[in-house]
Amino acid sequence: MENKKKCPSCHQIKSFDSFNRKSKDKPALQSYCKSCHLVKHKKYREANPEKFRSTIERTRKYADDQEMKRSHSLMSKYGITVFQFDDILKKQNYKCAACSCEFETRKQTHVDHCHKSKNVRGILCMNCNVTLGYAKEDVKRLRSLIDYLIKSK
Repeated sequence: MENKKKCPSCHQIKSFDSFNRKSKDKPALQSYCKSCHLVKHKKYREANPEKFRSTIERTRKYADDQEMKRSHSLMSKYGITVFQFDDILKKQNYKCAACSCEFETRKQTHVDHCHKSKNVRGILCMNCNVTLGYAKEDVKRLRSLIDYLIKSK
């Protein structure tokens, strides 16, 4: 494989290291070398300041709005709104649905859902959520673990 490439802007033949790329094993996907790409991008920003500014403002606004992030995450991952999440948590008396430990902050909560049907089952603490995940939601496996614990006492 040839390790050289011609930049369409400056027409210099450069090694792949001079081109933008994500992996050292693969050839560059960018057609321009790094320095020409930066110049081209700067010209675009100067020619379209309102477009560039609005993109930056949207990005900053989204990054600053934690509630919007949470709402988007709940809807895209589990198909529930923030209000539905809060309602489930209230019905559980702000405790884990499995072990009944109390949640002190929202960060301690984990939405439990069926991976096949995508239905939300409840809100769990991290330990219960991880345990279900490692058991692959297999009832037989969980019963075997309970039997094992009882026998080993």
